[in-house]
Amino acid sequence: MGFEPRFHLQFIGVMVTGFGSAMFHGTLQHVYQQCDETPMVWAMLVWIYIVYNNEIEQIPVKHASTYVIAFLTTIGVIFTAIHAIYRFTTVFQVFFGVLAVLTCARLCMHYAEVKDQRARAVARSYVTSALIGFAFWMMDYHYCHTLRGLPVNPQGHAWWHIFMGVSSYHGPIFMQYVRMEQLKRKVRIHDTCLGIQTIVVEENGAPEKPKQL
Repeated sequence: MGFEPRFHLQFIGVMVTGFGSAMFHGTLQHVYQQCDETPMVWAMLVWIYIVYNNEIEQIPVKHASTYVIAFLTTIGVIFTAIHAIYRFTTVFQVFFGVLAVLTCARLCMHYAEVKDQRARAVARSYVTSALIGFAFWMMDYHYCHTLRGLPVNPQGHAWWHIFMGVSSYHGPIFMQYVRMEQLKRKVRIHDTCLGIQTIVVEENGAPEKPKQL
């Protein structure tokens, strides 16, 4: 549909994170926890590039996009190496949180610029799903022993994964919509038979090959 490779990388990052998470939860070994956490950081670095792509393109420096990609890649490599050596968890959580916060202001601006109500609903789902998932995670993390005494365990950590899965899908879908509007393409949000939102780009002839990442 003419989407740049950065969107494909974002979805690949989410899938790799999913596999790493399954490996960790299936083994509870620390090395596989890193297979969960490290791809999360890489996916977030790609997400920053997606969200700020307009600003990156306007930097008055030749090949600015290439420099930004190199910078983000360097951050990812350094984090991967340090994380593999020291296996920290708190530093990962803080670093990931900082990266997530960096995208918030620009996402709010994208949201304000979009007028289509279905696209705006997808953006709201991206945020609310993440917040609800985080709340379930915190509840399960801090009150696990209390919750285990209930007749039915609410499985807060499982709900964290479900809601974060929804958020990780709706975020890129919204930014794909934003990108197509920027390119003056006719685009709409479409519900599949399973109720999952997807994006449909109405083509006028063959789609152009993306010229940049």
